[in-house]
Amino acid sequence: MSDSYVKFSLNISTGELELEGPEEYVTKTVADMKPMLSELMNKTKSQPSFSPSSESKSAVNRTEPNHENQPQGTSSPETDNTPVQRAGGQPDIQNYPHTFEVLEGDLHIVADIPGESDRAKMTNVALLYAFGSQMIGKDTVTFEEIRQSCKNHGCLDAGNFSKAFKDKRKFILNGARNKTVKLTHVGRKAAQELAESFESDPS
Repeated sequence: MSDSYVKFSLNISTGELELEGPEEYVTKTVADMKPMLSELMNKTKSQPSFSPSSESKSAVNRTEPNHENQPQGTSSPETDNTPVQRAGGQPDIQNYPHTFEVLEGDLHIVADIPGESDRAKMTNVALLYAFGSQMIGKDTVTFEEIRQSCKNHGCLDAGNFSKAFKDKRKFILNGARNKTVKLTHVGRKAAQELAESFESDPS
């Protein structure tokens, strides 16, 4: 029996195996491991190397974003005619430059008031003034404010002023002497339609 030392090394895809010892020990160990080593070597040989196929490349190309078809920013004011709305869906008074002006916090109706009579005109002033006031943060307005606006537009009929608010579907009145006015949903809709008519045909 030989006492010489031998060394056995095996590198299968960096799975290094190294045996060192008496020749008989190394030879027997390698012989015992031969079936396992053979199977491992066969698996290593059959492992395909990775290279992207044309199908994989196509899939990658299909997932790339198409920047050409994406919208570039938001629409400009010249092309976007959608009315601006504040939080809660409330229209913005800036949508009605031909109807309202706000000067130092005071609301002014700058459109010509339509109506076949002073009473009809006073009703339209009340609708518009209350609607504009809501857009600048005032849910209610006083009789005196509307009275002054009617006076500015030359349609104040003092004896019939209270009759301008006769339609309870549009107006909610509160108070006995210092009355305040608030628009109902129907009233807001009527006032908004009236204001939008001025904007579509400011002449």
